[in-house]
Amino acid sequence: MRNIGEADYQFDVPRTGWYELWVEATGWNTDLFLDGEFLIHTAFASGVWEQRDKAEKVLNLHLAQGRHTLRFSRPYHPGLPYLRRFCLDPATDVTGKVRVRLGTDRLCFRQGEAFPVRLTAGKEAQEYALSLKLTAAETGAPVTTVQRRVPAGEGVFEKEVALPTDREGAFDVTVTDAQGRPVDRVIQYLVVDTAHRPEAPATLGKELVQEIDCAHQQPDYASSETRVVEAPFGAYVESGTKGRVGYNLQADWFAYTLHVPEAQQPYVAEIDYPDDDERTFIIALAEEALNPRCPTQGLASGGQYSLSQSMQKHEFYFFPRQHDPRLVFQNWYTGQRAAAARIRVYRIASGFPAVRFGADGRRYGMYQEEPLRFTSYFGAAPEGNTWSNLWRCAERFGQLSNFVGANFWHPTIAVYQSRLWPGTSIPGYQIADEDGWGVIGPTTAKEPVEKDILRLMLLACEKYGMTFVGELHMPPNDILMRTLDQRFGGTGDLGDDGPQKPWLAVSKDGECGAKSAYKPYYNALYPGVQDWVASVVQELAERYKDSPAFKGAAIRLMGWTFGGWQTLPSIQWGYGEIEGLTPLGRATVVALNMNHPQPVRARRHLIRWRVM
Repeated sequence: MRNIGEADYQFDVPRTGWYELWVEATGWNTDLFLDGEFLIHTAFASGVWEQRDKAEKVLNLHLAQGRHTLRFSRPYHPGLPYLRRFCLDPATDVTGKVRVRLGTDRLCFRQGEAFPVRLTAGKEAQEYALSLKLTAAETGAPVTTVQRRVPAGEGVFEKEVALPTDREGAFDVTVTDAQGRPVDRVIQYLVVDTAHRPEAPATLGKELVQEIDCAHQQPDYASSETRVVEAPFGAYVESGTKGRVGYNLQADWFAYTLHVPEAQQPYVAEIDYPDDDERTFIIALAEEALNPRCPTQGLASGGQYSLSQSMQKHEFYFFPRQHDPRLVFQNWYTGQRAAAARIRVYRIASGFPAVRFGADGRRYGMYQEEPLRFTSYFGAAPEGNTWSNLWRCAERFGQLSNFVGANFWHPTIAVYQSRLWPGTSIPGYQIADEDGWGVIGPTTAKEPVEKDILRLMLLACEKYGMTFVGELHMPPNDILMRTLDQRFGGTGDLGDDGPQKPWLAVSKDGECGAKSAYKPYYNALYPGVQDWVASVVQELAERYKDSPAFKGAAIRLMGWTFGGWQTLPSIQWGYGEIEGLTPLGRATVVALNMNHPQPVRARRHLIRWRVM
């Protein structure tokens, strides 16, 4: 075992040649390395080769005679999968002698960008043909086929192949021999046309598909008895008075079943509600395929807001995952009541109009607190983390942003042990589409690298004329703390956390290495901590400096979970052994210019603090 979540195995290859790697393990995504070189990011099952004695064929490998090291790495929760065995079987025919390697570490491209792959194949006594068949990922419709012939002889044939990126869409690449047998795993990739924004209609065209008179139609579901109120301006239904504040999940609510003719299409629910009393309530679209949060909006009236004593209209745009979702109205504050008078559901028949805005002026847009919230809010289908599923949601986000005049996307890109980009700067954090909290369904077996979701989001911004700033909020978890402890000079043992570790925050009372989420763990003045934070920003800057949409990174400060790497939270913290009660260190100032052709650098300035 090496470190946290890594295991090395040495083995001897008796003779140079092609071998099939088989693994029997739990189907958790794991990185495999051979002699220090990255092989694949995989959950082991291929989707093309049949299981054998509970083991999955992972890859074909050409190995030289001698000793090799195979590393299994999963440096994030819950660590390495249960691994029973792996074996290397000598290849007996062409199906075990071909490997297609990516020429890049991502599978998301602008239209027209280069996408090289390297075809490596073992030569046989007679030449043979290989086909790289390109199909549309959603429909399976054929797009094109790239043919390559492997000449007769001995040794290894290598050839670079350029996969097409001349049209927008998600595509599957299937690699087969002349008999149609798979010789490698299917590769799926995404192409986005960022140069042409879709034509938008002048007005919003919509068709009525359902109307509910709430005063005369009882809710289909309710937490308790509802009541109908007859007001001078119209009748409406009200919930009970229990609120989320005070009763939590026992709060009062009512719900109506919607009947939409087609799922995965745009709709708007127009809700008439009474503006005659102090109310705060949420409206949510509840569906069976929910993971973990449904599209939710809210209303507030009365209190600091003047009352019109009339019906007001609220619009709720949504992309249903099923034909019969439920529209839920839930009371927020105890003593108030949720209310609705009429619900009209329209199908958007025209597409969304767009508000045109220039490059200058204010930034107005949307914030999402957790990774992949855009998939929950914009109708990700229960089909897993396919490129089609993710892109569908990102494009809807772009279309609706243009519709309301938004030109800015500001989501959190690293938080709660999840990140949105492939990288090594935050050990202990996993790519967000694999943590089970964003998209619904099995993890795709069609990608040999981690998904670059941030790249997809940036391409959506480029296509729809928006800018992007990603937010960093990286609460320390056990793996991150142990790994950085080693990086800063410790042994990785957190049991000896104390003032002898200058990278840990110290309070005025001498508390050090606090494990409470409400207290800082790291010392923001320690150079090593600053270097680590700078490395995260540097990784982002280098990876996405080619995107005109990427305008930088923001840092979140929250009192209820505060790692301490951002800043000193108060005068109560920042004490150490240097100069008595004097924190001494360097602060990091990060300058980002994502469109500058030169690498982005972090600058440090010496600062001193003295408590008198």
